[in-house]
Amino acid sequence: MLTQYGTLLVLDFPPNAEFGIDTAAWVVGEKFQGLKLIPPGVHFVFFSVGDKFGSMSPRTGFWINIGAGEVIVRRWGTNEEQILPVGVDYLDDERESFIAGVRRMEFDDRLGPYPVDQLSVWNRLTSFISTHTVDRIQSVSQVVVSSAAAEDSQSRHSSNPSSKTLGNAATQSHTLFFLTIPERVLPPNPNAQQVTKYSMDKSLVLEKVLAELKNEWSELLGEMQFAFVCFMFGQLYEAFEQWKGIVILMCFCEEAILQYVDLFSNFIQSFSDTLPMIPDDFFVDIISKDNFIVKAFSSFFELVDGDISSVSMVAKCEALKSKLFAKFGVDFSMPIDDDDAPVIVSE
Repeated sequence: MLTQYGTLLVLDFPPNAEFGIDTAAWVVGEKFQGLKLIPPGVHFVFFSVGDKFGSMSPRTGFWINIGAGEVIVRRWGTNEEQILPVGVDYLDDERESFIAGVRRMEFDDRLGPYPVDQLSVWNRLTSFISTHTVDRIQSVSQVVVSSAAAEDSQSRHSSNPSSKTLGNAATQSHTLFFLTIPERVLPPNPNAQQVTKYSMDKSLVLEKVLAELKNEWSELLGEMQFAFVCFMFGQLYEAFEQWKGIVILMCFCEEAILQYVDLFSNFIQSFSDTLPMIPDDFFVDIISKDNFIVKAFSSFFELVDGDISSVSMVAKCEALKSKLFAKFGVDFSMPIDDDDAPVIVSE
């Protein structure tokens, strides 16, 4: 079993703290020292530690890419309040001794098993996230700091000028390297008709973004999934904005939808796979702000309905409409109202 799966050893992790991997999380006890039986591949680890008053700190996370039989050794840094790679306070030979101890099963009763019942869900959520995706986007610190944690750090450093400088440097080291998505891209020397057209049709924006990715459209979907995970499980608002930006981009490409059928077909499937993870009241909160999902998919479904050549994509859209209705009561089959959005069916 040890040769088929990976192990994440976390030394000195405080008890009564939250520890999670992928879509599962637990409050751990005194004996907890990590996870075993982790399937090879990319995973997202996150945690939140309680203070002396019983309040939980804002969530922090990091990505790992674990191989079959690999042992990753981390430790809890009390001063840093982070899970750190071993090597900061431990010598290499000590690190190797921990790895050997794991392989001799010395830590087995202190390692929780990976929640294998959640693996299929995780695989669907991250089907386009490669090691290249993670390496391309993750921050210099390789840590995903939630929006609340970042605000807490800034407030603690704000009163002291020198400390504030350190705080700003730390914030910059946590910045994720997401793609920049322009509001619009126009052809060279556009006429009035083209300005109007490409102010609504984001096909040229998509072309520009894909060019940055060397036309690897799977990397765009990988970034969308990466952003969703960092938002949903890392509680990072910046990641929500990137996920939202990619969804909007994909939903307003009138020309490109005919050229990149595989991309758009997989986009529908990938978005559908995120729906079970979104809280039922999330959509209501979004509607109260700017209704972006409703408007975006109203446009997208119209584009697909106008392209009768892709039977598979039409079928996937119909399935997505049903899922949106089942989860949020959004009926895209009814006539569009004056606000260019579908009817929201109330209970």
